[in-house]
Amino acid sequence: MSSRFLQKTRIVLTMLFVQQLCTAQGISFASQPTQRSAAQRSAAQRNAAQREESSAKNLKDLLVDLGKQHQVSILFEEETVKNITITGADFRQEGGKLEKQLTDLLRPFNLRFKKAGKEAYVIVSRFEKKASEAGIATIESATIAPTAAPESLSRTDIAVSKIAKENPAEETIKGRVTDERGDGLPGVNVVIKGSQRGVTTDIAGKYELTAAGPNDVLIFSFVGYLPKEEIVGNRSVVDISLSVDTKALEEVVVIGYGTAKKKDLTGAVAVVGRKEFGDVSATSAQQLLQGKIAGVQIVNTGGLPGSNAKIIIRGVGSLTNSDPLYVIDGIQGGDINSVSPYDIQDITVLKDAASVAIYGASAANGVVLITTKKGKAGTPKVTYNGYVGVAQAWKKLDMLDAAQYVQLVKDIDAVQGNKVPDKLNTPDVLVTRTDWQKEIFRNGKITEHHVNVTGGSDKATYNFSAGYTNQEGIMRDYGYQRINLRTQLEEQIGKRIRLGQTINFKYNRTTGNAASFVEALRMPPYAPTMDPANLGGYSKVTTIIDQNDALNPLPGIYLTEKLGRGVSNLFQLWGEVDIINGLKFRTQANIGLSNGNSYNYTGEYLNGNTKIDRKIEESYSFSVSPIIENILSYTKTIGRHDFSLMAGNTYNEGTRSRSVNMTGSGFTNDLIKQIGVSKSNSITGTGSSIYASRSYFGRLTYAFHDRYLVNASIRQDINPAFGKAYRKGNFPSVGVAWKVANEDFMKNISFISDLKLRGSWGITGNANIGLFLTDPTVYRGYGNNNIVYSFGENKAFQQGATVTRVPNPFLKWEETTQIDFGVDFGLLQNRLQVSLDYYKRDSKDLLLDVKLPVSTGLGDVYNDASMVQNAANAVNKGFEAALSYAGQAGDFSYSISANTGYNKNNVVSLGNGAPIVSGSTNGGINITKTDVGAAIGSFYGYKVDQVVSSAADVARYNEQAVAKGFASYQDGLKAGDIVYQDLNGDGRITDADQSFLGSAIPVWTYGGSVNLSYKAFDLSMGLAGISDVKVYNALRYWTEGTTRPFNSSTAVLNAWKKDGDITDMPRSGQNTPSNLRASDRFLENGSFMRLRNLTLGFSVPKTILNSTGGKVFSSFRIYATAMNLLTLTKYKGYDPEVSASVNDAKSFIFTKGVDTGQYPQPRTFLVGLQVGF
Repeated sequence: MSSRFLQKTRIVLTMLFVQQLCTAQGISFASQPTQRSAAQRSAAQRNAAQREESSAKNLKDLLVDLGKQHQVSILFEEETVKNITITGADFRQEGGKLEKQLTDLLRPFNLRFKKAGKEAYVIVSRFEKKASEAGIATIESATIAPTAAPESLSRTDIAVSKIAKENPAEETIKGRVTDERGDGLPGVNVVIKGSQRGVTTDIAGKYELTAAGPNDVLIFSFVGYLPKEEIVGNRSVVDISLSVDTKALEEVVVIGYGTAKKKDLTGAVAVVGRKEFGDVSATSAQQLLQGKIAGVQIVNTGGLPGSNAKIIIRGVGSLTNSDPLYVIDGIQGGDINSVSPYDIQDITVLKDAASVAIYGASAANGVVLITTKKGKAGTPKVTYNGYVGVAQAWKKLDMLDAAQYVQLVKDIDAVQGNKVPDKLNTPDVLVTRTDWQKEIFRNGKITEHHVNVTGGSDKATYNFSAGYTNQEGIMRDYGYQRINLRTQLEEQIGKRIRLGQTINFKYNRTTGNAASFVEALRMPPYAPTMDPANLGGYSKVTTIIDQNDALNPLPGIYLTEKLGRGVSNLFQLWGEVDIINGLKFRTQANIGLSNGNSYNYTGEYLNGNTKIDRKIEESYSFSVSPIIENILSYTKTIGRHDFSLMAGNTYNEGTRSRSVNMTGSGFTNDLIKQIGVSKSNSITGTGSSIYASRSYFGRLTYAFHDRYLVNASIRQDINPAFGKAYRKGNFPSVGVAWKVANEDFMKNISFISDLKLRGSWGITGNANIGLFLTDPTVYRGYGNNNIVYSFGENKAFQQGATVTRVPNPFLKWEETTQIDFGVDFGLLQNRLQVSLDYYKRDSKDLLLDVKLPVSTGLGDVYNDASMVQNAANAVNKGFEAALSYAGQAGDFSYSISANTGYNKNNVVSLGNGAPIVSGSTNGGINITKTDVGAAIGSFYGYKVDQVVSSAADVARYNEQAVAKGFASYQDGLKAGDIVYQDLNGDGRITDADQSFLGSAIPVWTYGGSVNLSYKAFDLSMGLAGISDVKVYNALRYWTEGTTRPFNSSTAVLNAWKKDGDITDMPRSGQNTPSNLRASDRFLENGSFMRLRNLTLGFSVPKTILNSTGGKVFSSFRIYATAMNLLTLTKYKGYDPEVSASVNDAKSFIFTKGVDTGQYPQPRTFLVGLQVGF
């Protein structure tokens, strides 16, 4: 066959491809005729049937006529049809199927046709099959702009080309992708090489896409299998089988500054990916980890919408900050709350020193690596995730009704000798008018929408996502809104260069003021919510009229305007180049920008006897955080030896920030709410910070014979927060592992699929200590008089300034030395996988504020001077266990996982520092103490013995004390009071009888999940819990304290009333401190198990999707979810999941577990939709 014919064929079919591509993109041409209607085509066929065919015609003319008649392109070589004539007797050109006509027409001349598209045919010789098809297969698939017909084409060729434009030679390619056993593989990416066209296989492994020509190459790729390329050629069905990639099956996980095969890890690393996330609805990244990883506790800092959660890894190892380092797509110090959960591909938690030491000074509390979703080659794929739902309080406290409350007030007055107010002797107060808990709680609506678009070619990929969250709180008038935008691009330039960029934007807004639980619980139940006679229109109670000065919580909700706004932007640019095989260089620059604004307007109203004036408080802040990193890595295999080397450096500008706080008061009305128009305004505070650090790091990984592994790393950090001579910190680590399963002696033990022993040692640091600790703090007093000093016997205050914190030029790094021993094994072809770890974290040189002697002459009238010193040591040690099992039986598949962690925290030394007393409760009592021999922030106080039943019992206690030389056993003790245990046995209750009562750091953490699917249905549930933990219920100070006539819990109905009463509730109205000392009276068991998530979903089968809606949807799933549906606990408060009374990083450590009225976690019900297009 001549080359000229092949050239013509290439041109025509290329034009067919171009026209189809342009049509798909919505491009039209003025010269392109419209397609004939069915009526026109029928008329043409009738006219052709009536035509006289008794005269002879040549084959060429007949083929052209057939092409026009059927509106198709028929291509042929002149030499092939030359000198072939046909009479009417040989062939009748009448209506009928084209392919039958062609077959009848060509068979006598040893010719045949080949379909080259939906409406294109090529005439070839039966004896030139290979040559003809080879000619067609050489057509390039490059995109060429339409031009005038080449001069080399004859008039017939031009006519054929014109028809070809109307009928592109594209062909639908179908097929099925299977594994080595012949089972269909769902989710395989099928992409046309060099284009953005692509699809994924359905649940049966089937696919269908349109190819431009026989020279197209299909690329099949799937995680865990070797990629494969197939030339389309003359096939319309391309079935392939993918082979298992034994290397890919060895799961690759993200580690510090790189990736590694999971089987080659020498440290304690846990990965939670999309498979483990399942289809759980979550509003934060931390929620995705709840109950998923052994030794990791997720502490929710409250149920307020938008509130953050803390991640604690293997206990608390510092007195300043327990937060881990967050790394998002390689960016250190990223804001984990800036990433939408829907954008996260997987989360890796590094727990031991061998894994975290590469991050040095920032890794003492562990490292959390977040990898976001990347673009995938293929046609644009759009997915939508959204849900609507409602959140509600799952528990209310049992409080007294009006009649019970009035009787309580009278009982208290009787004990304290007070006159009962006249109002309380009227029947009007016996009516319960208000359920104050109901007034502050509500059912809050929740809405979330998230759209993701991904696509690209083998040269460039993109991923774009946008999300919107609107969440009402379960407390009235409180709400949270968030907008997330994320763009990620990656480009391959040649074979050796890769470039990428990521832009992440987050806007969040909070509105409303959370009501006070304490005030709501203390309000009299007979009081109405509103009183038009009062300024502001809300009711009030007073001490004189009601003997209750609780504050109505509703004005704080409805007469204030509280608004918080925050914007954060993260920009990342990176580039990689493969210098030579195995040698790669990467550089990346990241910059984070954030600004915030808070606005709080308080209207004018009367609350109790206090007039609240109009006031505005406003603040602004801005920060910028740039980081530049360079990494050089090299991998090499020599025989049985595998080497990997990595070296790099980081320049971190830290966070440069500025802030200003302003206030204004004296507004004449509520119309203009600007500080500038207030009668009195001022700047109440400003702040700024700036620092920079440098780091150098390296790592060596060696493996011999895929059996023996060594991983060693070193990092040096330079940080100006420490003394000049101590700014450099060196942090080494080493990890080793033995793959026992790969040994020859294990080959005959078939039920053991995998077995690896590992151990690690390393040192990490803690740089999250705050700034300016090496600088002095100067105090100049409060008020205009700057009162600081007191002199003489009368201690008269004098003006001046003094140093309250003395600088320490010898301040150095906190260091944590950690050892870890672990074993990983798999059974039954790895369907059952188990991981066990033992660890010990020894944290030393912890920073502590050490008080200085009064003789220094420093300090103020309130506090002694102090110096921050490396004084304390603490130890965490424990073990972890995690197991998972997955299986399938026909259409039913399941996976089950469970984990648990045991951790014991202990303070070893405080150096010269005094114990840290903290944890202030609602009554102003400090309930926690950090001292040697107990856990950090342990509860400390007296142990309750009993409620004294009678005056005779009091006398007996006092007689024992007198016998030992004391005047009384316990100061102020009367019948009906609590008596405490005499722990030192000296016969009297003193400070020496206080002891450690327990810890808010749980000894046990655990979690589990179950995922089931049957055909189109799926069911998943997730559990999480803690045990051997204490919570101090400070709300009970008000609801059971009864020293003042506030409304109280129904528990006070069992209070002691007369001699002989046996109860654990002391008398009401007692006026001694006995019953309210720091003790275990309000200390409760904080253990709980919570059903975090229960989801039932239904996915519309692919067969239905393909047969309806014009194949618009690639997936369609609806689901219903219940969050926090069930909580098993003995805790009496609103919620056992208590974080802290103060939530800054340092105070959190010492007040964790003190419940002063924390916003509870809501119970949430959702209905959602997940759609793929």
